[in-house]
Amino acid sequence: MTNMPSIADVVGEVVSHPWFSDYSVCYLELGALKAGKQYANGRIGIPSGQFTIYLGDDWEAEYAGQHRSRLQLHASSDVEYEAFVASIRGAVIQAVALVEGSVELEVRLSTGVVLRTISEVPDEPEWYISFDNRVRGHLCFCNRELTFHE
Repeated sequence: MTNMPSIADVVGEVVSHPWFSDYSVCYLELGALKAGKQYANGRIGIPSGQFTIYLGDDWEAEYAGQHRSRLQLHASSDVEYEAFVASIRGAVIQAVALVEGSVELEVRLSTGVVLRTISEVPDEPEWYISFDNRVRGHLCFCNRELTFHE
C-alpha cells in the first residue's frame, strides 16, 4: 500500500467513547461514532469510531499523579473508576508514539492522562489502531515491523 496510515493520523482526534472489556482491555473509539450493531435480542452493541485504539491485555495509565495498572483500575472503587473514564472521555489525542527502545504504544491525552501498553513478550506488542475513515484496516506490529492490514 503506497499511502499507509500512520499512528500519527489519530493525533487531534477526540476520544468519543472509551470502553473496557470484561478483563479491562481498553478500547478508545475516536471521532464520529457509528451506532453499534443491533442484536436479535434487541441489545445494541458498542458504537464504533472513525478510529479505534486497542491497548491489549496489559496496559498502564499515568492518571492523577499515579501510575496505575489496568488491574488496579479494574479493581478500584466505582468512584475512582468513573473518574478515570471521565478523564479519558472527550479528551483530545495529543501524541501517539512508540515507547523509545520498544514496540509498545504510548497515547498522551489533553487531560494529562498517559496510556501505555506493556507486553509480556517484548517483540509481540498487543495493540493496534483501526482505521475506518479513509481506508479500512488496522495498523499493528507483526514480525517486528509496523504493518497495515486491510
